[in-house]
Amino acid sequence: MMPQFSRKSIVYALEKLLDLTQGKLTRFLLLHSLEDIAPPMSSLDTRVTLLTEYLVRNPEAVTQDGDNLTDSLVRELVERAATWAERLGADFNELHPS
Repeated sequence: MMPQFSRKSIVYALEKLLDLTQGKLTRFLLLHSLEDIAPPMSSLDTRVTLLTEYLVRNPEAVTQDGDNLTDSLVRELVERAATWAERLGADFNELHPS
């Protein structure tokens, strides 16, 4: 099953991982059984690039549940970004009431 997202969407979504610490990226990779793809001995940028390259080169990879891996990761990262943006908006509204 091919991913529904374009190469550009995949690259841009995974760039969000650059906001994580090394430890949080390692936990993200462990949760998705991807720790061997981007070893912790590399820089954060290198690890995100390795993961992105893996997903682009393996479009039919699946999760343990049988879902497309790329789609699952992109959806998760987009949902995280949306949640963060909602929280930021709520914090802004608290600080600057109309």
